[in-house]
Amino acid sequence: MPIGTSIPRFRWKCDTANKEGNELAVTVTKPIQEQKTIIYGWGNPIFGDDAAGIQAARQLNECNLPSTVEVAWSSSSPFSVAERFLGYDRAVLIDAFVGTDRESGEIIRFTGLADQKPLSMLTPHTASILDVLKIYRELYPLRFPSRVIVYGLCINNPEMTNEITYELETGINNLLNLIQCELTGESA
Repeated sequence: MPIGTSIPRFRWKCDTANKEGNELAVTVTKPIQEQKTIIYGWGNPIFGDDAAGIQAARQLNECNLPSTVEVAWSSSSPFSVAERFLGYDRAVLIDAFVGTDRESGEIIRFTGLADQKPLSMLTPHTASILDVLKIYRELYPLRFPSRVIVYGLCINNPEMTNEITYELETGINNLLNLIQCELTGESA
């Protein structure tokens, strides 16, 4: 390579890092910018703030995102959401979280499905979205994203309306900035 040739810098995703004796064995995959990513907003549009994920995804869809990023949203079942994640390198799920001790519009970030409690007996009618994502990770290890990030926007008790509160709008704006930083590998 001739002197003065610029080499693009990438942040690489590290899948595993193990210490073996005096050496560190690291498994890496594609640069963050090349990973096929789905951002999925989930919620119920007739219950006001419960539409947080859908609202955030719709706004993200209007942003100038990398060509490797697809944005989708729905109010369908957790199984339909998990099915949509198959074939992607990473997934970002945006949903409303009800019943937390936090303020409306606050953001909660989960990065590891393994950190969640073990699966118990489930039926399709009682499975939470996190339970279903763990099931799909086990059933489809080669097709399920190696990295799943769940962003929860805290809400108060949802009411039947198609409007969202000011606090949630503020939370969505903050979340959009976080996700755009996540996509580029930068810190917020």
